[in-house]
Amino acid sequence: MDVKLVFNHADFRLLSKKALAMVNEYKEKSVFLRGIIPLIGLNSCQLYYNRAERSAGVSKYPLKKMLAFAWTGITGFSTFPLKLILFAGITCTLAELLFGIALCIMYFTGMRISYPAVILLFIVFFSGIVTTCLGIVGEYVGQILAEVKQRPRYQIDKRINI
Repeated sequence: MDVKLVFNHADFRLLSKKALAMVNEYKEKSVFLRGIIPLIGLNSCQLYYNRAERSAGVSKYPLKKMLAFAWTGITGFSTFPLKLILFAGITCTLAELLFGIALCIMYFTGMRISYPAVILLFIVFFSGIVTTCLGIVGEYVGQILAEVKQRPRYQIDKRINI
């Protein structure tokens, strides 16, 4: 979402003392190392190797755990789901406004309008308004989340004459 991830890598890595100190500045409880390591901004390299097949048993990391891990990464580094809710609410509200205008045109041109269509118009319109409001509140919650995490604003790479 908002973090550059290295494709197909694991959480096993070699870190310098400086990198480890920078990672330790992140005080959050649910640590997503795959997202934090690229944020510290130090030089890095990738080592490629041929991964052998598992020789002992089966993976203890089923799909449910993998999805939970992915959700931790998404919610820990992005407010995209909150923006999606806001976008859905605005889209729904605007679509219902257009539908309402079409119903008004139909009514004033003498066409017959069914009552279920009018009721559906109001239900979906107000649902869109509520979803939009929920998205706006979500944006505030996203800002609060960013403040509560207290992630470092910058990293000092080298101190000179201090």
